[in-house]
Amino acid sequence: MLTTTEAGRTWDYSHNIGGQHFVYPAAAGYSNGMLFVLSRAIESVPPNINRFTKSQVVSVVRVEDHEHVGDFGAFDFTWPVDLVLDSHDNVYVSDEYQNKIAIYTGHQRVSEWGEAGDAPGGLNGPAGISFDDEDNLYVVNSLSDTVQKFTADGHFLLGWGETGTDQGQFQRAWGITVDNVGDVYVADWGNNRVQKFTSDGNYLLSFGGAKTYQYRAPTFAEVNLTDEFPGSLNHPTDVAVDADGDVYVADWGNGRVQIYAPDGEFIATLWGDATDFSPWAQAVIEANPDVQKAWRRADPGQLASQSRFNRPIDVLVVDGLRLMVTETNRFRIQVYDKLRDYVDAQINL
Repeated sequence: MLTTTEAGRTWDYSHNIGGQHFVYPAAAGYSNGMLFVLSRAIESVPPNINRFTKSQVVSVVRVEDHEHVGDFGAFDFTWPVDLVLDSHDNVYVSDEYQNKIAIYTGHQRVSEWGEAGDAPGGLNGPAGISFDDEDNLYVVNSLSDTVQKFTADGHFLLGWGETGTDQGQFQRAWGITVDNVGDVYVADWGNNRVQKFTSDGNYLLSFGGAKTYQYRAPTFAEVNLTDEFPGSLNHPTDVAVDADGDVYVADWGNGRVQIYAPDGEFIATLWGDATDFSPWAQAVIEANPDVQKAWRRADPGQLASQSRFNRPIDVLVVDGLRLMVTETNRFRIQVYDKLRDYVDAQINL
């Protein structure tokens, strides 16, 4: 078990889920022991959308024993982006090409809503979606740089945002979440930051940022382009908040998860710790002698790199203190538990 302890907080790697059934997973949701994972599958450019749409599904997994219960949504999507569950366990999926929000009940598509456009209530590249505690749905319009709030059945309530770099402006915003007091966090992908707002769109704060520029007189040539200050972000894709108010950001461009205090102060970084195989992956290895030989030939550096995040795209907090990180390029989800009152036992060897 690998642990990260910073600022009086401890995150303990638990296990990973995947290695099979997920095809470039983009988002995950959870309810009552069941994990819902959205596979975006292989990219292609519409209108030529004759692609592997059978792989664009929502997979259902029982977390306790990793049992793959089944899939739904095949052939329904073009470019699915995010998935979220309402308080009645209905599954909502955003599709940035169709400009639709699709709703599933009991694994059946029961309805959809959304009209393409930039006018209030229109959808233009809907990406991240998140419910508040009244089942109002916040939707990030990535292509028009706005956030909009709807009822669960698609009635427009309010919206805010515009293109830019100032407070309350966005550059291809992506992920979104609502915390337990109703504040809204938006992963501002193009501006390399997260912005926090009240439930009606009033700006509160931002954190992250990237690329410290240094200039040398008299030419003012750019001599340093680095984003390696501790709390930096490189094209963040998603954000989540735990029961203590700590904020997790999928730092997609840097291949890590950044963790911040409720006031935006940087706390810690998770790089990925999956040194073990998921049960699905283990079954594949055991069934294929050639794969077993390949793993035996791998050098320690290659093996170590397999534990690290590869394009972490989605962060999900489950039961208040459990973090699930979806990795697009490794087809898996790494699971961490945040431990309160953690004590590091002394081991004498």
